[in-house]
Amino acid sequence: MSADTPQPKKASPRGQNWSIEEDAQLCRSWLAVSEDGIIGVDQKSSGLWKRVYEHFEENKMTKTTRTQVGVENRWNIMQRKV
Repeated sequence: MSADTPQPKKASPRGQNWSIEEDAQLCRSWLAVSEDGIIGVDQKSSGLWKRVYEHFEENKMTKTTRTQVGVENRWNIMQRKV
């Protein structure tokens, strides 16, 4: 390949599988944020997930690193299974 030929993008490495403890904390974090009487249903989706992520990070009992997008994606996966 020449120097001008674009290289294919490599997929980002997949993170570690979610543990049962992380799933449970994600549920607790979502409940805590979504049932907040001060902000409640008036919060935008982006604000909701930012707050869920922050609550999750502050309260998780594992050392696994998760991103805000990863937290939201995991929640969507869990919802489909319910």
